[in-house]
Amino acid sequence: MPSFRTLRTFLAVVRHGSFAAAGAEVGLTAAAVGLQMRALEQDLNRALFDRGARAVVLNPAGRLAVPQVEELVQRYESLAADDGAGELAGTVVMGALVSALMGAFADALWAIRQEHPRLEVRLFAGQSSAFAEKVLHGELDAAVVMKSPRPLSSSMV
Repeated sequence: MPSFRTLRTFLAVVRHGSFAAAGAEVGLTAAAVGLQMRALEQDLNRALFDRGARAVVLNPAGRLAVPQVEELVQRYESLAADDGAGELAGTVVMGALVSALMGAFADALWAIRQEHPRLEVRLFAGQSSAFAEKVLHGELDAAVVMKSPRPLSSSMV
């Protein structure tokens, strides 16, 4: 049976599209990520990825597994949550320009971390043009941009 760490690694591979980038997020080498994904595929008795020289792409079985793995990981993480205290807990994935990570934004993240120690904020540095799309597809929970390069969806602020 795969560990929850393996399931989290699977989701990192899904987000990044490569074992190396996923490994950088979860603190493993690309080879270690590859071994975890092979073991997961063996445990599930099906291939989840089409592997290329530089990238991995989810195959249909992998795409079907994503929502179920996300739900398992979310449920596991909620076990540690203190429901009675009303404290923020869990993981939030934020996109931000590297330049935004300086100054007031960094100060705000630090204040959030101090006030809500059980809330993990993962940062995804990138370009403004990609952030809105990633938020719409659920790859990011939120993003901070100076000005969106395209009109935002009506569901976004």
